[in-house]
Amino acid sequence: MLFGSDVSQEDAFAQLDAAHEAGVTCFDSAEMYAVPPSAATCGASERILGAWLAQRPQARQGACVATKVSGPGAMPWLRGGPSALDPENITLAIEGSLQRLGVDCINLLQLHWPDRNVPMFGKVRFDPTGDYPSCAIEDQLAALGEAVAAGKVRHVGLSNETPWGLMRFLGAAGTSLPRVVSLQSAYSLTCRSFDHGLAECCHREGVGFMAYSPLAAGLLTGKYEDDKGGPPSARLNLHRERYSEDGKRYARREPVVAAVRQYAELAREWGLTPAEMALAWVLNNSLVTTAVIGATSLPQLRELIAAAEGRPLDPELLAACDRPAGLTLYKGERNSKGDFQWKEAAGGIHASLYDANEDATGRRPEWHFELEGGPVDLNAVIDDDFVFDLASRRVLFTVDNTIWALHTPAGGVFEALHAKYERALFENKWGLEDTLENRNKIMGTDGLQMIGKETAESLRAWADDMDVDVPTAAELSTPPRERLVGRRDAIHGLVMGAGDRSYLIRDGEINVMRNVLGGMEDAAVKLSFGMPESGGTPGTGRRSTRRSSLGPAAASGGGSLTPSRALLMAAESKMAMLTPLRKSNLIQADIETGRVVSEWSFQKDGVDIPMDDIVGDTKASQLEDRQTFLGLGTNRLVRWDMRDRAGVVQEMGSPIVQYAGGKDYARNTNFTCMATSGDGYVVVGSQDGRVRLYSESTLTQARTSIPSLGYPITDVDVTYDGRWVVATAAHYLMVVMTTYRPPGSEATLCGFTSRMGANSPAPRLLRLRLEDALRTGNKPLQKGRFTWVTERGRQERWVVASCGSYTVRWNLRVVKTANAQTVSGGGLTTVDQYQLLSKEEHVVDSAFMHDNFARSHGESMVVVTDNHVYNINDDEDSS
Repeated sequence: MLFGSDVSQEDAFAQLDAAHEAGVTCFDSAEMYAVPPSAATCGASERILGAWLAQRPQARQGACVATKVSGPGAMPWLRGGPSALDPENITLAIEGSLQRLGVDCINLLQLHWPDRNVPMFGKVRFDPTGDYPSCAIEDQLAALGEAVAAGKVRHVGLSNETPWGLMRFLGAAGTSLPRVVSLQSAYSLTCRSFDHGLAECCHREGVGFMAYSPLAAGLLTGKYEDDKGGPPSARLNLHRERYSEDGKRYARREPVVAAVRQYAELAREWGLTPAEMALAWVLNNSLVTTAVIGATSLPQLRELIAAAEGRPLDPELLAACDRPAGLTLYKGERNSKGDFQWKEAAGGIHASLYDANEDATGRRPEWHFELEGGPVDLNAVIDDDFVFDLASRRVLFTVDNTIWALHTPAGGVFEALHAKYERALFENKWGLEDTLENRNKIMGTDGLQMIGKETAESLRAWADDMDVDVPTAAELSTPPRERLVGRRDAIHGLVMGAGDRSYLIRDGEINVMRNVLGGMEDAAVKLSFGMPESGGTPGTGRRSTRRSSLGPAAASGGGSLTPSRALLMAAESKMAMLTPLRKSNLIQADIETGRVVSEWSFQKDGVDIPMDDIVGDTKASQLEDRQTFLGLGTNRLVRWDMRDRAGVVQEMGSPIVQYAGGKDYARNTNFTCMATSGDGYVVVGSQDGRVRLYSESTLTQARTSIPSLGYPITDVDVTYDGRWVVATAAHYLMVVMTTYRPPGSEATLCGFTSRMGANSPAPRLLRLRLEDALRTGNKPLQKGRFTWVTERGRQERWVVASCGSYTVRWNLRVVKTANAQTVSGGGLTTVDQYQLLSKEEHVVDSAFMHDNFARSHGESMVVVTDNHVYNINDDEDSS
C-alpha cells in the first residue's frame, strides 16, 4: 500500500526480492493504492508489483496475487468517484487491475469495503439513520462470478466486512455464485473487533482470515511514544490528517498511548522488540491465515519477517497480552481486624485530566483527575494530597473519604501521568498557566531548582550527612511505652524547661511539673498570675502547693492571666508571657515567687507594636542569664532588650521592603512563626508558605528564602547546629537541609549565612499515609519539632508533630537516607514511614524532653492532651 508514495519503485523491488527469498508467496494490493490516496498515486502500487512480476517470472509461479476493488468514496480520480459498488464498477475495476498488474488472472479479488452503511475505519457504532441506496449483494456476486467464469479471477474475498455482511455473502452464493474464501480486516493487540463476532463466522464457515495492520499502522512498534509523538518522517506524522481514519483508528488518545506503552514494556521484559511481539501475537491466533504487513524500509521488513518466523509466544506472555490494556484500580479497605489492605476494584481503567473551567471566561483553572472504565467513575480535584509511588508505579488519592490506588503499567505511562499532574497542580494552586515565566514569577529562578524534583546530587547531599547512622529495625518498629502522669482539666499548652521544671498552661493558672529522667512528674504546685490593670502597676501572683484537686484560681488585678505564648528566660527563673488581649504588652513573672514583676510595652517611636510570637536569641538562651529575645509580628521581626525600659535594640524591616522613616513597613510578609538555632540563626515561617532563613548578625534581609508550596506555615523549628529546618503545614512537614556545596567547590556553606538558591538540596516532605490521614479525621499536623538538643556535637534523631488525637514521630535518620520512591507536593521526596501514637482525646502538644532527661537507649517525650499528660519513652524501662 506504500509502493509509489513513501516507498520508491527501487526500494519496493528490494523489499519484494527479500520477501520472495524469505518464502513470502502472497502479495496484496488494491486499485486505490498507494496511500494516502491521491490522483497522482492511484494504481501505483499495482503497477510496481506488476513490473516486478514481469521481471521475476519465477516469482509469479506459486504466488497469490491479491488486490481489491474500491467501494463508494470521495475519490473522483478513480472511475469518476463511483457512487455504488455495482457490476459495472466491479468489471471496470477488474480490467484496470489486470492491466496494471500485467497478469491474466487475479488469484484473489476482494471487495475493499461494503457498499452500504456500516461502521468502519475507526468508527465503532452503527447508525441506521445513515443508510443509503446500495447495490444488492447478489448482484455483486453475479459480477464476480462472471469474472471467475472468464478466468480473470480465481477466488473472491471481502475486506472490512461485518459478521452480518459476511454471512449474507455466504448465504447468497448458493451453488451457482462464487463463495467467499477470505476476509481481510484490521487485527492487532489494540484492535480486536474480529474476536467479537467475525472469528466464529470464519471458523464455522471455513473462511480464511487475513489480518491487516497487525502493528496498528506502526503504533505498536513504539516509535510514536516519545514526548514529541515520534519522528517527523514516520508515516502517521508525515501524512497527518490525510488518512480518512486519521484521528480515529490511529489517534494517539490516552487509552491507546497507555496500552501501547504497556505492550512495549512487556515485549522488552521478554526479550522481544515491540514489533516482534505484536506480529507474533497476531500469528498466534489459529484463525489467522496470514498477516498482511507493509514496511517503509528493507530493515523494517526483515524484522517483521523474522518475527513471523520466530518462536511461538510463551503462554504466560500471551496471558499478559490479554489483560486489560488500561490501568488497574485498587480500593483501600480495613479488614475485620482493622488492618488496612488493598482490594482490586477494576481493570481496564482510563485516566484523564481536564479543566472544568476551560470554557468559562475569567475563571481560574480547576483541573480534575477522572477515572473511567468498567463499574468505576471517579472524579477528584487536583490538589497536593495526591501521592505518587515511583517504586510500584501507583497514584494514591482519596475521593469521598475512600482511598484509591491507580496502578500503571511500565513503559512511561506513570511518568506521563505524573508530568500532567504537576502541570495541573501548579495551575490549580496558583491560578496561572503553567509556563516557565509564571513559575519564575511564583518561585523565583532559584526556586525552580530548590523545590524541584530530587536530583542525584541532592540525594548524595542528604545521604552524605556526616552524622547519619542507620537506625535498627527494632528502633523503627518497636512502639514506645507510655505512662500516664496525671489528669488536668482544660490544658492549653506546654512550656518545656531544660532545667528542673516544665509548665502546663491552663485556664487562669500554670501547673508546675518536675522534669525527671524519662519525662516529667506532677510537682503539686500551681502558679496563678493576676493580669495587671491596663496602664496600672504589675499585678500580683500566687504560688500554692496542692494536696488535693484544684479549684478555680483567685483572680487579682485585671483577672487571672492565661498566656497565649510563654518564654522561659534568665536561667529559667523568669517567664515572659504574651496575652491575646494586649498583644503589644509583655508580662514578666518571677517563677520562684509566683509574682508578676513587670509589664513591658512593645513600642517604636512611641507607637505600640503588637507581637504574635516570642523566642529566645538562641536555642539554649533560656538556660543562660540573658535579657534579650526576638519578637515576631505579622510584618515585623524585632530584637528586644529588657535591660532598657524602652525595650528595643533594633527594629528589623521586612525581608522584602526595608524599614523607611521609622513608621512604614511592608504589609505582605505575613509572618506566622519563628525559631532559633544554637548559634542564633533565625528561621521564620509565613502565611504564604515561604520559609526564610536569617543570619545571627542581622535580621534586615533573609539570606535564603525557601519558595512556597502554596500552604501556610504554622510552625517552624531548627536543629541546634542549624543544619536542618522543619516547617509545619496542615498536611505535611517540610524538612530543609540548609548546608550545601557550590558547584566546583569543596567548601560547605549554610543557607543562614549565604544564599542557597539553585545549589540547595531539594526539601523533603513528611506526611501521613492516606489511610492514616483518614484515621485522624484529616486533622492538620501541628507543631513539628526536632529532638531537643542544646549541646554541640549531639544530634537530633527524631521529628514529632501532633495531629488531632494522634502523635506522629519520624526518624530523622530515615528522612536523611530516603530514596525518591514516593513523591508528592510537585515531585518532592516524601517520607511516609513513621510511628503513630493514638490518644482518646485531642493532643494539645507533643514535645521531646531536653536531651538531659532522655533515657540511655532512646528519646523521652511528653504528650499533652486536653486533660491528660503522658510520658513516652523508647527505653523499655519506662515504668
